[in-house]
Amino acid sequence: MAASRSAPSPMPETIADVDAADRLDRLERRLARAREKNAILEGMIEDKTRSLYLAQQEISAKNAFLESILRSMDSAVFVANAEGRIVTIDGAMASRLEREPDSYFGHTLDAVLSLPDHTDEDHELTTLRGLLACPDEGTFATSTGPIPVLLSVSAFTDDDGQTTGAVCVATDMSERKQLEVELRHSQKLESVGQLAAGVAHELNTPIQYIGDSVHFLGDVVTDLLALCAAYGELRDAARPHADLAAVVRAVDEAEDDADLDFVRVEGPSALTRTLDGVDRVATIVKAMKQFAHPGTAQHAPANLNELVATTLIVATNEYKYVADVEFVRGAIPEVLCNQGDVSQVVLNLVVNAAHAIAEKVEGTEHRGAITIETRDDPDGVCLSVSDSGMGIPDAIRSRIFDPFFTTKAPGKGTGQGLAISRSIIVDGHGGRLSVESVEGEGATFRIWLPRAEQP
Repeated sequence: MAASRSAPSPMPETIADVDAADRLDRLERRLARAREKNAILEGMIEDKTRSLYLAQQEISAKNAFLESILRSMDSAVFVANAEGRIVTIDGAMASRLEREPDSYFGHTLDAVLSLPDHTDEDHELTTLRGLLACPDEGTFATSTGPIPVLLSVSAFTDDDGQTTGAVCVATDMSERKQLEVELRHSQKLESVGQLAAGVAHELNTPIQYIGDSVHFLGDVVTDLLALCAAYGELRDAARPHADLAAVVRAVDEAEDDADLDFVRVEGPSALTRTLDGVDRVATIVKAMKQFAHPGTAQHAPANLNELVATTLIVATNEYKYVADVEFVRGAIPEVLCNQGDVSQVVLNLVVNAAHAIAEKVEGTEHRGAITIETRDDPDGVCLSVSDSGMGIPDAIRSRIFDPFFTTKAPGKGTGQGLAISRSIIVDGHGGRLSVESVEGEGATFRIWLPRAEQP
């Protein structure tokens, strides 16, 4: 039987093996600690990244909000640096500049803004100091022309309190300026209207006295002429009697001295002309009273034909020397309007027509023509005022309703007549105002007003 073999005994661990295992264990522990620290750092980085993302989103939202505010402002916002030069342009009005906004960067603000002529020398736009001291009002240059603006300038500083630039906000004041002019115009018209009403009232009574007296004198002259005729027959009957010769001779002399034949012919005519003049004055006085006090300020039914006729009487002195007026009265319904405002519009159109004709016929013996017509249109009641004046050049036709725009010489007009007329008709009455013109031949203005009773 074979001898059995015993299993080999394990090799005893060496010192080197023990050191290696210990080092491996320490390395594993260090790696575990590093992994823990790395996990903590990753968490911190993730939190920080999330915070930065949220902050960026908040900043983006605030920037978008500020941009929407700037876009909604009817203003231009300029940011200038320490040298007073433009570095940023924003705001709704920036889109109305003559050039792209970024083409102004590096320029001083006098490239887009101007100050009143009477501004002090220290108030200028070429330096930051002058910009910060500029007045409250100026003019903004746009592609369609200058716009009056309200200027608001604020400085911004660094952490040390040093001024490093300024923000200038230019706010469109066109509408406010127009409202101010309209208010002054309205106040002036109100004062003139009150004065005219007072004058008309004062004239009315003496004109009535004169009219009544002339009517009385007309009746007296008629009776006296009849009496003179009867005396003439009596004189002729007494002429053959010698004893009455002296009386007949005295009557003949008295008749010659009185120029009775001339009185018989011209006396009644003179009285008729006087009565016509008195009636004419009475008509003018009545028109002045109606024009000065057209009634309620609320919209009410009105006869447009009568309103035009009254206005023509008041405006007679404007056109009678330069033009003949033809008024074609259409069969129209009543319009719903403020009679005082519409009378002002008609007056503006008639006066403008007369001025256009006067400019054309100046220095000649020619007269122009103004034609006024009313008619019933599908869009409402239409009133047209045509003239044979100079017409409106194509280049400026789109601007004639703009506030402050005028082609008249300085001192001849404010540029508000047509702007106010358009505001009254379009904004105040919901109507329309249009113009057609051929340069050198004349112009036609048409207004449409709503009917008092809609069909």
